[in-house]
Amino acid sequence: MGINTIKWLTGKAILSLSALLLLTSMAAHATDVRGRIDFSARNGIFPMNGAFVELCIMGGGCLSYRTGYDGMYYFRAVPGNHEILVNGRLLLRQFIPNQQYFDIPPLIGN
Repeated sequence: MGINTIKWLTGKAILSLSALLLLTSMAAHATDVRGRIDFSARNGIFPMNGAFVELCIMGGGCLSYRTGYDGMYYFRAVPGNHEILVNGRLLLRQFIPNQQYFDIPPLIGN
C-alpha cells in the first residue's frame, strides 16, 4: 500500500470512530419516557388499546409506538422539546429533561 492509501484508510477509520462515539454519546443522554393514553366513555375513563402514539422532537424526527391493552407507551428519547401526537392529533407539547426516567401524565386520546 502507498502512503496516500494508508492516510485515506486512517482518515476513514477516524471518521467511523467519531461517528460511533457520537451515536454512543447520544444514547447515553437518552431518557426513558413512558405514559398512558386513556379514552373517556359514559361509564368512566379506560386505557386506550391500539392508539398510535408519536413522540416528535421539535424540528426533527418522530418515534412511534402502538399502545397495548394497558394504554401504555414507551420511548427512549433525547432530551428537549417534544410534541406528543395520538392517532395523528397533537395532544401535548412537553419538555423532556436530561434524566434517566420521565413519566408523562395520562392523556385523554378521544
